[in-house]
Amino acid sequence: MVRNKATYHKSMVNNKPIIYPINIKVVNVPEAPHFHPAVKGISISEDRKTIDLKKVITTYTATDSDTLLTATSCRYVKGDDVDNWVSINEQTAEIRLNRYPDRESKFLINGTYYAKILCITNDFSPKTATGTLAIQVHDFNDHCPILTSSVQTLSYGDSVVYVTAKDEDKYPNADPFEFRVVTKGTKENWRVERLNGTTIILRSQEILWPGHYTVGLEVQDQQGKSCEVQKLQVAVLTERQTSKGTGLGGGGVLALLLGILLLLLIPVLLLLCECGGAAALGSFQTFPFEQNQELISYHTEGQGEDKEEADAMSVDTEETVGSPPVYEELVKVVTRAVAKLNIDWPAEKQDLLLGRALPRS
Repeated sequence: MVRNKATYHKSMVNNKPIIYPINIKVVNVPEAPHFHPAVKGISISEDRKTIDLKKVITTYTATDSDTLLTATSCRYVKGDDVDNWVSINEQTAEIRLNRYPDRESKFLINGTYYAKILCITNDFSPKTATGTLAIQVHDFNDHCPILTSSVQTLSYGDSVVYVTAKDEDKYPNADPFEFRVVTKGTKENWRVERLNGTTIILRSQEILWPGHYTVGLEVQDQQGKSCEVQKLQVAVLTERQTSKGTGLGGGGVLALLLGILLLLLIPVLLLLCECGGAAALGSFQTFPFEQNQELISYHTEGQGEDKEEADAMSVDTEETVGSPPVYEELVKVVTRAVAKLNIDWPAEKQDLLLGRALPRS
């Protein structure tokens, strides 16, 4: 009912209400679509025999928030899909698998793989809705237990080998394992003793001589699944072989020590090495005669130099005739040098030197 805001005058008395038709036009503002449920779960097995990658596993459509019907005028795309497990049809929101699921994948969280699905409207200002696809992967016994190591070493005189197996499946398709020695292909007598759910003690019932032995083992998981017979190679080593395998031999230790000593001696040799200078002079031999600090020319070659030296000696002889003691000393020095060095001087040069060394009468 509509009333006048101000009070009418008392002269106007009208107790009968008057009805006026009013038209109100509401402008619709489209709201963003939404996914219901926000997280859609789907359960599948990792058994490849039950999965067809071309088959649609589910349809995940968005809901129009105004009409509460399936959203139209929109398209669907993937958001977060870390391992690219799924693909989605852009128009129909049909979802298919891109690969076979694997429960042992590192991208699963508590056995569930999560992928984000987006719904985007075709408006001028597009609106987006986000939904989560949760793929729950049921474990299928698709892995068999295998030995962690196919080669074991045993010291001569010992008789025990520890054998461990692993299975990539989860409970109840994994441990505890059942080990059995396959006599076919195994020449020696072995006994199996359980240590825990994944490891056994394999004990030889006879003395094993140094050498290599093969033991056939069948390992079953809790559901009885096993691979083909697995071969365990057991190498029995002597004490000498064991020490060689666990450390350096005598030759290796000696080579290592020699290398270290050589590195330590290099700086010492560099310090003690006489590479010239005053220390190198001590290695030369001294003159075989007494040195009197005189420069003596006792051997000359060439015609021109011999002529110059002869002229110089003639001039010196003429100038120093009055000093017989100097020439006598010179003769003695030259004579000793010639005798000790075994110099073969021509007789004429000796006579010339001695003749000029004698004073004139």
